[in-house]
Amino acid sequence: MVELTNGRKDGFMKKAGIMIILLLTAGLLGCGNAADMETAGGKNGNTEATAAETADSGGSTGKVHVEFLQGKPESVDAYEKVINLFEQENPDIDVEQVNLPDTYTVLTTRLSSEEYPDLFNHFPLRPDFEVLAQSGQILELTGDDYLNHVNPSILEMSKTEEGKIYALPLTINTMGVYLNKELLDAYGLPIPETYEELIALLEKTADKEDGKFLFACKDTWTLWQMMDRLLGQLYMNSGNDFAADFAAIGSGEKRAEDIPEIVRAAQQMLELFSFSQEDPFGTSFPQMCDDFANGRGIAFFQGTWAYPNIKKVNPDLEFLFILCRQKKGKNHIFL
Repeated sequence: MVELTNGRKDGFMKKAGIMIILLLTAGLLGCGNAADMETAGGKNGNTEATAAETADSGGSTGKVHVEFLQGKPESVDAYEKVINLFEQENPDIDVEQVNLPDTYTVLTTRLSSEEYPDLFNHFPLRPDFEVLAQSGQILELTGDDYLNHVNPSILEMSKTEEGKIYALPLTINTMGVYLNKELLDAYGLPIPETYEELIALLEKTADKEDGKFLFACKDTWTLWQMMDRLLGQLYMNSGNDFAADFAAIGSGEKRAEDIPEIVRAAQQMLELFSFSQEDPFGTSFPQMCDDFANGRGIAFFQGTWAYPNIKKVNPDLEFLFILCRQKKGKNHIFL
């Protein structure tokens, strides 16, 4: 979660405590209930127009108005619980949560017209976040007193190469394979413990309508996240230097097709695609979670943030989440 500044630093510094309280409390509450991508919103049923029109409202009530723009629909309910708790303890502050289907496109548009939200969540590894930090549009948090309440290892992870802090992580997530245990039991299939066993499982269910490996290609971030995790796992197993290889590709010293880890990750992606549902490119992340929850797929690869989406649709579903471990060995899905 980060703060923006456009010359209003003094005002924002007064609200800095809001940011850290929201962040820490949300971490205690966890993911909360999911919200559909198309309908998710805060207490005011936010839309793009609402976000723009209310960015500087609240003065007439005598309260400090804080707009919190965030792009994770599955976290709307959890954030709202945190906001309600915070407002009960701070009745002179009004926090408005804004969640939109295309939050970061809207954010870019608003920044270009200097319509700054007070707080927003983002992904610091994205190039556009780095641009925001370097251009001075994000408030630097380095040295602020409330950071003393944050785990030192988390603070270290949050630093830029220059040792500055512009944002703090809300949660620590992991990625792995979700498996429908009810379908595994119905077909008499064991829980896979290697990549090869996962493929063998999918071969046995390939002709079954509910035996597909689900993808959400309509949301392209699910694909690059999957490739990123596959590559990371393969590099951890091989011991080779991920950063050095990609720097060599960028400089023209190497080709991607000559790097075993990249070739293997691509092969795994294509192999899993051969077991996908009928229309993976027309399926969004929320739809994929809905399909899995309703028994229309036996497995998919995603992060722990998919959990609340599944539980909201089908709270009684028995399913498994198998971690992608860092070392070779039993219970290691991707090798």
